[in-house]
Order: sequence, then C-alpha cells, then structure tokens
Amino acid sequence: MATILTKLIMKSSRSTAEDAIDYDPNETIEECPSVVEDQQPSTHQTPIDKSILKQRLKKSPFRWVDFKVFYDINLSTHVHDKYLKRHEVKRLQ
Repeated sequence: MATILTKLIMKSSRSTAEDAIDYDPNETIEECPSVVEDQQPSTHQTPIDKSILKQRLKKSPFRWVDFKVFYDINLSTHVHDKYLKRHEVKRLQ
C-alpha cells in the first residue's frame, strides 16, 4: 500500500515539474494592437421609411402574425367545433 502511494506521489510531482511554465521576471508582454481601432460610419445614413419597409415585408416569403388577432379569430371548421364541444376550451383573457 505504501509503495502505491509513493508511486502516485512521484508521478504527480513529475507531471507538475514537466508541465510547469518557466518564470522570467524580466520578461515583458508586448502590446497588441486593438482589433477595431476606429469604427467606420454607416454607409446608409437615411432612416428607412415605413412604406418602404412594408413593401419589403410584403415581398418576403414569411408572414408576420399578430397573435392577439390570430387567437381571436372564430374558427368554424367541423373539426374545430367537435374539439370545442368535447374539451370545453376556456379562453384565457
């Protein structure tokens, strides 16, 4: 048992000695230049007009949904009516 402990201690001391970083008190750290020195001004200076934005959104393949309006729609399909009757869904207000 004692030999196992001494082997473990020797292995741990060897690994720390091998992994140790040499310390040099006279070593100086070089200054690194900053990655972003000066931020360039935006090339698009004018604000986007709402009408232009609406046109772009109309052309996009995605449709934005206003959930308040979406959940207030009365669905009148056969399947939906059956579901309402069976489960007695209560709307959250």
